[in-house]
This record gives sequence, C-alpha cells and structure tokens, in this order.
Amino acid sequence: MEDVSTPSSLILRRELLPCRIYPSIIIIMSEMLMPSRMTDRYPNNPEKLAEAKKMLRFRARDNTRTPMQWDYTANAGFCPEGVKPWMRVNDDYKKVNAAVQYYNEDSVYGLWKKLIALRKEKKDVFVYGYFEIIDYDNTEVVSYRRYGVKESYVVVLNFTQNEVKWDSLGDLKVKEWLIGNYAASKPNPPVEGGIKLRPWEGLIGICNHPEKD
Repeated sequence: MEDVSTPSSLILRRELLPCRIYPSIIIIMSEMLMPSRMTDRYPNNPEKLAEAKKMLRFRARDNTRTPMQWDYTANAGFCPEGVKPWMRVNDDYKKVNAAVQYYNEDSVYGLWKKLIALRKEKKDVFVYGYFEIIDYDNTEVVSYRRYGVKESYVVVLNFTQNEVKWDSLGDLKVKEWLIGNYAASKPNPPVEGGIKLRPWEGLIGICNHPEKD
C-alpha cells in the first residue's frame, strides 16, 4: 500500500486541485492472468508460460482490466451471479475488495479520507497558504512546509524502497505527527532530531510557526 499512497500525501498537501480516478483510491492487487489459449497450447511447458507471462507484462494491459472487486459476493459484485464477465475475477476478491477497504482506516481509501478531511479543515494552509521546500537537494526525500497566518505543517515523503535517515528539519520543530501512510492510528517517530523513514513512508506533522513564534 505504501508505495501508492506516498504520492497521495504529495498531491493533497499541495495547493493544486486534487484529482484521482476512483480505482486508485483503493488497492486491487491485479495479478497477471494467463489467457486460456496460452495454457491450452502449452499445458506442460512452464518455460513457455513464463516467457508468455513476461511478454504480457510489457505489452498487454489486460491484467489491469480485471473486473472491479466491489465486495466478497459472486463475481466480486461486478456483475450478477451466473453472468460470466469478459475477464475472470482475481482469486483474492473475497479478501481484497472495496467494501473491506471502506471500513479499514489503514487502507489507501482510509488514508485519502484523512488527507481530504485535513485539507478541508485547514484550507487556509493547504489550499490558500504558502509553500516552502525544506531539503531542496535531497534526491530521496521530498520535504516541504505548508503554512498560513496562524499554523504551519511539515510534509516528509520517502520516495525510495529503502529505509532513509532524515534530519534536515533545521529550525523547524515538529509538535506532533498527525498522519502517516503506514498502518497505525497515528505515526510515532520522534518529534526532535533525525527520523528513520521506512520505504515509501510519508508523514504529515504540525510544527512551529517561525513567522509567528
């Protein structure tokens, strides 16, 4: 989840108008579904099937066009029971579907709800406020401050698949980390000194306001 939710924190904390196509707000792990004509032609040839799957990953998009997994009912709620969709539903639809993520605060959908709520509540900061890059030359971590007349927030995003030590807050002091994209009610890295960012981790915290303090 983390690698797709990191850009969400970037998009919704900027002043631009957010736009997201609905399936991207939930996570559907589309597997590579091998066409039956390939398995019928090479039923006992794993090397040929592996080669075909590799080529399909580069040249076909059918694996991302599987029926939308709305819930755990027949055909994942995409079409009524007894109706055969053009492509079969992924096998994991009973556990991975929109209904499950709708009620899970730690899902991508849950994260988007938190980000949108904060954006709406603090629109003087995240919509109409000012923008300041914190660690401009860092090629791994995107960090910036959004601030208005009264409040200031810091956004830190690790855009790598590795754990990264980051300690470039400078004169800024985080009072509290409010939102993170790892499964937890609230992120809990230290508010002072360096922090260890897990792969693709994104954090949003409220910080001191140099223009006011």
